[in-house]
Amino acid sequence: MTEEYDDHFDKKYTEYNSVLRTWFVAFGVGVPGALLLNTDTKAIFENEPLASFAVSFLLVGTTLQIGSTLLNKYVAWCNDLILYRKHFGDENTKPVGKRQKQLASLTERIWIDVTVDILTAVLFISSLLLLYVILI
Repeated sequence: MTEEYDDHFDKKYTEYNSVLRTWFVAFGVGVPGALLLNTDTKAIFENEPLASFAVSFLLVGTTLQIGSTLLNKYVAWCNDLILYRKHFGDENTKPVGKRQKQLASLTERIWIDVTVDILTAVLFISSLLLLYVILI
């Protein structure tokens, strides 16, 4: 007896991943924007050499998240392409290329997402600590 695959955990992973990335990007762009638009904090930042590090850490973390999201997008597209062609077996389409297969294989490399998320968290925490030192 074959059990059907329940993609409950995959759906949950996708949901949490989306929420986390959205939060990281919004926070990483929103905090510097909010701080630099406020005239009081902008004046403080102009005389503080650590301020550029704090803002840079947020923007680098955001860039990591956007890069990871782009990678995940193309990995999902390659997997879909492979599964679609395997399922429908259309003889008129050219075979899936080596690059698409390599990208699709990244699905099994969770360490990429984990590493990017940990680096982003470390950068954001470092930035918040710097901002705390600067503003308090």
